[in-house]
Amino acid sequence: MEAPPPPPDVRPDTSPDVGVDSPVTCGQLSLPCCDGTVCNDPQTRCTMTGAGQTTCTACGQAGGACCMDNSCSDGGCCNTRTNTCIGANAACPAGLGGGTCSAGACVFNGVACGALGDPCCDNGQGLNPVCTAGGLGCAASAGGETCQTCGGLDEPCCGTGAATARTCSAMNLICQQSGGGGGAGATYTCQSCGASGDPCCPLQICNAGLRCTAGFGGGTTCQ
Repeated sequence: MEAPPPPPDVRPDTSPDVGVDSPVTCGQLSLPCCDGTVCNDPQTRCTMTGAGQTTCTACGQAGGACCMDNSCSDGGCCNTRTNTCIGANAACPAGLGGGTCSAGACVFNGVACGALGDPCCDNGQGLNPVCTAGGLGCAASAGGETCQTCGGLDEPCCGTGAATARTCSAMNLICQQSGGGGGAGATYTCQSCGASGDPCCPLQICNAGLRCTAGFGGGTTCQ
């Protein structure tokens, strides 16, 4: 008599799934910011939503917050004074010189301001001149203050005033002042933040597992 066949192998399959994506746990809309500072979804920004907690929130839409690099979607303009997006073809406020938003610039009587290479927007009443297209900042040029690229690593900070009032294009960058004591000779550059030994990022955020501590002689450091 022949021996009976062996029983089937019913052990669970423990081999790794090939081609199956791991669940996304950070960096997308409504999820925590990765490392406490980074959002990967387009048109989201890292926002402080609680004590020590950051979340990726929507940005760039008309009437909503500008994204981290002061950009707005679909040709909109960022009113950097209120951090609010103006929709394309909508009216720019008087504080930006009036006119209509078009391709990131405010256009009044055929004259544009706020986009790359344009004059900075100013209502002529002494307000700080600003840019309305993403990733740009006011900088001196031969023709006066014009909108130039800003906000990236080692690039000039976007905006005007003190370093704390200027912005960079991502939450893992911070505006740092060097030289000039805050006067005309000062320069403001976007530098890395959040890693061990780095300055704390805006809102005193550090990468996961680190905390923001006050440094000797002023400033803060992630440890």
